[in-house]
Formats: sequence, structure tokens, C-alpha cells
Amino acid sequence: MSSNLSLRRAIEANTKEFLTSPRVAAERNDPTVLSRTLTQDCRRKIVPASFMLSIGVTNPNQGFTNEQAQQAFSENIKVSSVESIDVHRLCVDEAARASAACTGTVLLFRDGERLRLETAWFLDFVDDGSRIKRIVEFCGEQAAHRRVDKTVRLLQERGALNASLIG
Repeated sequence: MSSNLSLRRAIEANTKEFLTSPRVAAERNDPTVLSRTLTQDCRRKIVPASFMLSIGVTNPNQGFTNEQAQQAFSENIKVSSVESIDVHRLCVDEAARASAACTGTVLLFRDGERLRLETAWFLDFVDDGSRIKRIVEFCGEQAAHRRVDKTVRLLQERGALNASLIG
């Protein structure tokens, strides 16, 4: 029983730490914070695939490495900050070594606009719950499109758009 309780606590704590890591990473200007609860070979998949295709990702099923996610984040924080992250509806499945949760993230763009992103997360863990090995991020498409469009526009205005950001 205590083994299951400690596994549950590990999964819950690591889920919360991962989901709130963008705020900490933005505050510290350190994208590596995003990966501190992940395995080295963790893959992130953003769905729906139609959203990823619409922003120019040619193989949305491939997912992203930790390094690719950190690079994209470092581009994003050039033009926006993470004002708040609300984690809710957190569910833990000890037997499956998995968790699911929803987040409401408020971004503050450098021009003063705020944007709320709603995301559902599905996380798979290693056996002891200490690290996340797979991430599926289901984004609200309208707000996600707004974020991408605005981020690209603001980066272009600054002359700071990295060609590898999209695709």
C-alpha cells in the first residue's frame, strides 16, 4: 500500500512540476527547466495533427525531442512571458504509470496582449514515477494558432525569427 502511495505521490508531484515548468523556465530565462522531469529520450507529441500540419510541421506524428521543445520555448520567450499556469483535473493511474491533467496558461506578449491557452496533457512515466517518458499535448486550436501567428509576427518585427522554429 505505501509503495502505491509513494508511486502516486511521485507521479502527481512530477506531473505538477512538469506542467508548471514553463513559468519557472520563463522567469529564469532557462529553457532546460522544461526537461528536468523528463527522460533523455522523452518524445512530445502535439495534437491534433491537423493543427501541426497547418503551422507547417511536415511529420506531426514524429513528435519533438527535449532539445527541440527547449529551442521553440527559447524563441517564444523572446516575445512573451508566462503570467500564470492553472493545473486542474489531475488524474493519476498508478497501474499504467500515467497521468492526465488540464492546464490554463496565460501568456503576456511584449505588446501587452494576454492570451489564455487551454491544454489537455497525457503523460507516461518510467516504472518508479520519477521521470516522464512520453507526452501528448492536446491544444485548443484557435488560441494555439493565435499564439503561433503572433509569436512569428513579433519575432519577424524584431528580426529574430529562427527558421527552425516551425517545421
